[in-house]
Amino acid sequence: MSLHKRIHRFLSKGVDSIFTSRRLAIDLGETRIKLILLEKKFKKIKVVRIRIIDLHEEGLISADEWTPHLQKILEEFEGVPIALAVHQHFSISQVIDLPSEDQRNPEEQIEAKTLSLTGLSEGRIVYGYKRLKPFGKYRNPYWVTAAREDDVYKLVNRLTVYKNDICEIASESNALIAAFLASHSYTTYAVLAEIGSTCTTVVIIYLNQGTFASVFPIGGETLTEAIAKENNCSFDEAEIIKHKESPANRIEHSEQFEAVTVHWIHELENVVREWNDEISDSTTPFPTPTVYLSGGGSQQPGLPEFLETHSNHRFK
Repeated sequence: MSLHKRIHRFLSKGVDSIFTSRRLAIDLGETRIKLILLEKKFKKIKVVRIRIIDLHEEGLISADEWTPHLQKILEEFEGVPIALAVHQHFSISQVIDLPSEDQRNPEEQIEAKTLSLTGLSEGRIVYGYKRLKPFGKYRNPYWVTAAREDDVYKLVNRLTVYKNDICEIASESNALIAAFLASHSYTTYAVLAEIGSTCTTVVIIYLNQGTFASVFPIGGETLTEAIAKENNCSFDEAEIIKHKESPANRIEHSEQFEAVTVHWIHELENVVREWNDEISDSTTPFPTPTVYLSGGGSQQPGLPEFLETHSNHRFK
């Protein structure tokens, strides 16, 4: 199958792909590149190996610098098919509702709506879709993800993978959905918050399916910079403080950190509130969902407990 066709599948396989044998999952993060070797046995997925490249520590700033470094590492996994997760800002994911009377061939309708939503001409975008169970006001919903074709191709070409086949490409939000659903039992309502370096990706799970994805520009570096200003120290020193001390222990002498954290909570709650308002088909209020944290910015001791002191949500 051509790379072009595999890119066109990057939604549906990213949401509920079933691994066969081994896959090398690669997440090209802003400050870290994560490689996870996965193996499937009897419908169970096992993590065989994890490799993390810290771009800051390695002094790999630009793509021209980290590309050959990554290619050398890929030689260790020669022949293992690659599942690639692309940055959320490369794509748009949302629910569209199609007329329920015509379900025979939804692709033409989905393509037309996708082109209308993105404003791009046909041939310049790639997209994928998955039919969802009806929820809220949606009677015949589809989860659609679209991206600029050139952006995806450029990212793939940076890998210059010759000995490894890129078998799947997924957006960050779809990768989060797939990982969550694979590791949890049936979930009625939950929020996933991936705290990256410069932004947070938010995904809403409803009726055990992905129903919303968004990004807001507050990430782990914003929290680190607040600590650095409060303590009059370098960014690297602030990173050590952030990962060593609980926010509750710093809060008395870290007003800036508290302000940034509260702002982050407000942004998250606004996303959830807007989604509730958008899909609600009645005056019955939605229950408060649990928020599942992930990403490098979430790796702080005591962070979930601290967030709960400023929010009605439960954090894990």
